Amino acid sequence: MHSPPEPAEAISLANECEVPEILPAAFYALSLQRFGYNADGGRSHVVLSQADMRRLVIGRERLHDFATQLLLDPLTLGPGMPPFASCNNCREPLSRYWRAQVASDPQSPFERWLLRELYRMLTAPDALFEAGLCAECLAWHKDAAWTRFDSLKTSIPRLFCL
Repeated sequence: MHSPPEPAEAISLANECEVPEILPAAFYALSLQRFGYNADGGRSHVVLSQADMRRLVIGRERLHDFATQLLLDPLTLGPGMPPFASCNNCREPLSRYWRAQVASDPQSPFERWLLRELYRMLTAPDALFEAGLCAECLAWHKDAAWTRFDSLKTSIPRLFCL
């Protein structure tokens, strides 16, 4: 999936026309573009105000922290929470699967679209992977996908100081 065209311009226009409803989606889309690939993100400093550039940088860092936490400890739902006590047979497949869903492709001009991946895990489950999990670990996996999707979706405005 690619970013909508010109999210920096969308942010600027939303501010100018007082349409703040689109800001979370536009900031999220812009934050996933890798500036080194000459995508729109590389022109953001020309289009965005200083305050919006600050929001973008802060939001990118917070999204990176969210993804890093998942990569480091995929079996813990959040900071300060105990890790899921998965069975011995499911622990490694669960960890490996979650890390694969979160890790970005270094060749892509975009970071991983976590919302899309989490939504995909909810709506188009991986039957082969899920068939290898015990009932308790499968239930945790489905709950974790929903919890993480909902948490990230509802926190995007806060991540970008909106």
